[in-house]
Amino acid sequence: MDALVPIHSVWNCRLRHSGSGRIAGPSLGGFAPAVVFALLHVRQLEAAGLIKVASTRMVSGILEQRYQACQQDLMFGVGFIAEHADESEAALQAALDRYRTGLFAALRAGRLAEGDVPAEESYRKPVLFLSDLKVSRAKAAELKSKLEEIMDSLKDETGDDPDGVPVNLLIGCYVPADPQPPA
Repeated sequence: MDALVPIHSVWNCRLRHSGSGRIAGPSLGGFAPAVVFALLHVRQLEAAGLIKVASTRMVSGILEQRYQACQQDLMFGVGFIAEHADESEAALQAALDRYRTGLFAALRAGRLAEGDVPAEESYRKPVLFLSDLKVSRAKAAELKSKLEEIMDSLKDETGDDPDGVPVNLLIGCYVPADPQPPA
């Protein structure tokens, strides 16, 4: 649960800026404050468009609702990162940890393609690239443009394709300003 705390703070920040961050407190109606808070928090997440009801069923006379995430991705703007550097760093660490944990769990379970795979399943071969190199400004602009093109192509994906395959993707790129020469 600790890994979710940074994401939770990001959600709360988004809720504060969505206009639905203020909760009018209903009477507790015999429920514990934590239960009421959880229900109100779920309603806030739903109002902000972060979750939606995926299914409902009746259990012992009580309507149970199951929720699913509406957002398939999470992008941080530079202004947000600068303003919330500590929280953003913690959220990035949680994202990296989630990616790493999923990658190695799939590897250990034998769910990743190893060696040669049929051409029609070449998409199953994992790829991982980390680079710290110097390229021309034009090449840096080209790389960033291609990455943005990939991210834009995924924005409309809902994850509801019945024939779809799970894809775990982590994309990042930053180009720091050239250091100023000593005066």
